Amino acid sequence: MHDRRIGHKRHYDEARLQGLFAPRGFRHVETQWTGHPLKVLQYALTIAGQRLRRDPSRVWWALERADLGSRKRRLGALQISAVFERR
Repeated sequence: MHDRRIGHKRHYDEARLQGLFAPRGFRHVETQWTGHPLKVLQYALTIAGQRLRRDPSRVWWALERADLGSRKRRLGALQISAVFERR
């Protein structure tokens, strides 16, 4: 229901993306998952840092690196990024 309200009408997983691209001459190179629950903490700490007049960039980038370190973990990810190359 929520997806319809915000315009999300398509959901893809890795297998479905590969199935769509392979017949069109693309080879799957890599898939990454990002936007883990850590991103919520990252956002909250950034807002708190700004309100306290502190530079939140160190915390931001530390949590960004942690999220990217989990890019092979599907569980909890909000975003999938798949890389394909033309054969």
